[in-house]
Amino acid sequence: MNPEGRVLNVSFDPRALRMGSQDLAEEVMAALDLAGADAQCRADALLRDALPGYDLEQAAADLQRVIGDWR
Repeated sequence: MNPEGRVLNVSFDPRALRMGSQDLAEEVMAALDLAGADAQCRADALLRDALPGYDLEQAAADLQRVIGDWR
């Protein structure tokens, strides 16, 4: 993964191909979801440490008011 969070490479052990393409795709998506959630938690922790009084919920509400529903 690069600093922007982009996945740069994916490789599979030949045994993974025995799962079937749909199951493998679901596993990859689940792993990417977990990685994204972990990255978000780490970013939030960094912001809380760097900015005393940082409120994630308030920041998200403020951003939504400014640019609309961004999710």
